[in-house]
Amino acid sequence: MNPNGNLIGNCEFEYGPTESYGSFVSCAQAPGAGNAPVLVSASITGLTAGASYHYRIAASNTGGTTEGSDETLNVLASKNPVEEVSPGGPPSTVIPPSETAGPSTPPAEERARASDPVLLGTSITANASGTVVLTVQCTTGKAACAGTITLRTLNAVSAVTSGHRATKRILVLASGAFSVASGRLARIRLRLSAAARGLLLHSRSLRARATLVPQPAGVPPHETIITLRASAATTH
Repeated sequence: MNPNGNLIGNCEFEYGPTESYGSFVSCAQAPGAGNAPVLVSASITGLTAGASYHYRIAASNTGGTTEGSDETLNVLASKNPVEEVSPGGPPSTVIPPSETAGPSTPPAEERARASDPVLLGTSITANASGTVVLTVQCTTGKAACAGTITLRTLNAVSAVTSGHRATKRILVLASGAFSVASGRLARIRLRLSAAARGLLLHSRSLRARATLVPQPAGVPPHETIITLRASAATTH
């Protein structure tokens, strides 16, 4: 992946038995904001031995989401397979757990300085223009909380994006950055994408996964299942 000088707020692999994917996992390493290609990977468990899977990388920031090309991987017939996937190149092959290194974590003193951000509330209403307001709390610690928050559909849905035909996939509804002082609350405003607004307008209520990815890289993300609701005056 090449960030091309833009800070990548969220990096994940979408995967599944077909090109519709249906599942995703966050990248183990943050791509950063450089101008040179960087290697990213993710560990996946629960794959079926001997099966083939499709996957692609998806990166997002406040400007939107970019998806990579479809790739394939083949799972070896081994116990508790762990798959290290990275975009580009030939189909991937599962690496046995004993040969797989886990994702890197920041030094202990850096983790100690980091505060854990938490999303408060599980029922969120979008206003007429498709804006949602999320309340993020930074637990008391030695540092402020900063990072990105991304809303995705809980399950694969059919949606038309960029003028293409409808495909069933996990849809990114909104994404943005947050910064909260230690021990304080902050209200974060996110604008739902056009596809998300159309989906919510049709369904009126939508289950979603909210993922808070703190900085520095390596601090575990925080996920919350929420319900998005359309206001009585919601429009496209």
